[in-house]
Amino acid sequence: MQEQDFVSLKARLPLGESNFASLRQNNCLYVDKTKLIYELAKDRIPKFLSRPRRFGKSTLVSTLEELFTYGVKGYAGHDSYFKGLAIEKLWQDEGQYYVMHFNFAKICYNCATVKDFEAKLTRQILNFAQKFKVKIPEQALTFDEKFDCLLNALPLNSIVLLVDEYDAPLTYFLESEKSDYELISALLRSFYGLLKDNSGKFRFIFVTGITRYKDAYLLTAGNAILDISQDPTFSEICGYTRSEIKTYFKDHLCFAAAQIFKLPLNKIDPLKIEEFLDKLALWYDGYYFDACCSTKIFSLWSILNFFSSKNAIFDTYWYDSAGETTLLRKVFFKEDYFKILKLFENNQSVLVDLTKFKTPSPLPYMDPFVLLYQLGYLTLAKPYLGLEAEPFTLDVELKFPNLEIENSFTKLIINNLPSYDPTLAQILKNCARNLKEAINKQDLSSFVHELNRCFNHIPYDGQVIENEALVNYLMGLFLIIILRKNVENNRHEASGRPDLIFNCENTTVVIENKFIPDDSEKSSQKALLNACKQILEHDYGNTLLRHEKLWCIALVFSGKKRQIIAFKVADLT
Repeated sequence: MQEQDFVSLKARLPLGESNFASLRQNNCLYVDKTKLIYELAKDRIPKFLSRPRRFGKSTLVSTLEELFTYGVKGYAGHDSYFKGLAIEKLWQDEGQYYVMHFNFAKICYNCATVKDFEAKLTRQILNFAQKFKVKIPEQALTFDEKFDCLLNALPLNSIVLLVDEYDAPLTYFLESEKSDYELISALLRSFYGLLKDNSGKFRFIFVTGITRYKDAYLLTAGNAILDISQDPTFSEICGYTRSEIKTYFKDHLCFAAAQIFKLPLNKIDPLKIEEFLDKLALWYDGYYFDACCSTKIFSLWSILNFFSSKNAIFDTYWYDSAGETTLLRKVFFKEDYFKILKLFENNQSVLVDLTKFKTPSPLPYMDPFVLLYQLGYLTLAKPYLGLEAEPFTLDVELKFPNLEIENSFTKLIINNLPSYDPTLAQILKNCARNLKEAINKQDLSSFVHELNRCFNHIPYDGQVIENEALVNYLMGLFLIIILRKNVENNRHEASGRPDLIFNCENTTVVIENKFIPDDSEKSSQKALLNACKQILEHDYGNTLLRHEKLWCIALVFSGKKRQIIAFKVADLT
């Protein structure tokens, strides 16, 4: 494929554009979600949807805005932007509606105080009044008085209200002065209370956000809003499914597969496409947004960015653009990060109380794993409702959805470690010179000494290291920070998966860890022999990717002593 072909493929990707009409007008790829949008909008029931950032909520809201403003027929001298989409034949409602679209994240932007937010919200309400030719009386002074006047002036069943990022103000003022948080809470309570008081005026209300929690006044103001966030009917409404990627991104798939497999384009057959999709799924698929786990979802932002890279690079696109949010820093990092590292135990899954999951506490007190789920770092590991769910379950099991998030989580810890645990950060920094020298000389004693210095820093009280998975993760994390190199955990090779593998200058280092709960000589030597045997039998690290030197080492970690107690270069002597 020629350079100009890739340029034309990239031009069709809807990166950075969430306006539905603009996407259709500019012939950008639009994955047709309108059958689900029809199901969403065909009745008058107010609905709420939570999804992580960068999963297509804003495009969904924009599509609804276009639908209720203009319907599915052409207007202003052009064809309908819904021409050829599923909803064109389904939508029968051609009423003229007063559409009010509020994006609370945009309104929050550059607001120093709650008064600033209220002023910007009031301006938007007055803009709607001017657009709808409604005169607001001069005696209406406050934002809620003006909004109430606007709602009262419009006919019954005539208003469509769309609120994007409803939770942005609560997050924005979460750690400001206590009075500010109380003020924004009161303001939002008034806003949503007016929706309840004027419920007959609305043809449709749709609200999106990232989080859902008990002090979100949208859910407690008595509006009978239906939370569809985990409804299987709408599991695919944001993000992409595998079949959608195959249908809408055929040319992008072929081009990217040719780069990955280093083959001419005419050699990319359906089997190669499926093989490539499997690789893509390992990195970006795996989200379950419905309680029954009925459909796996790919990260929309990650897929679009992957296809926009000519060299088809697997990277942490979602995290790099929006993964480390203000909310995450304000709430998640109040927790003990070794508690959070429990994610890497028990096959990288955790259990949370079902009640806490379904009706989370207010933001300052929310379970950190529930927050990680809502922000997009975790997904359901299995259903908690439906035929496949365990009967009478009181817990929800969560896990990382894919490799992108596993790698992003590591970046998250690394980026925040200096402020989170400055002592450990300094220890790791000081280890760099000695560890690199130990690798260069293949001095295993010095190498282990430096790693044990890192493990020795972990506080004893309450910080139990009780399995190999956590040892692997912690060791990998230490090595990434010390060496500033990529360290792969359980990399897939032809005959197995080494625990850790990385390159440092001219050396490829392979580590096979074994965990023992005690510190007995007999147990440690048996585990050490097994580790060596595993390395040699599977020929770990001896691939085309290896560097000039290959250093394969076996380590035994004692849970009792909380350090490496036995080690050797892999051989069976």
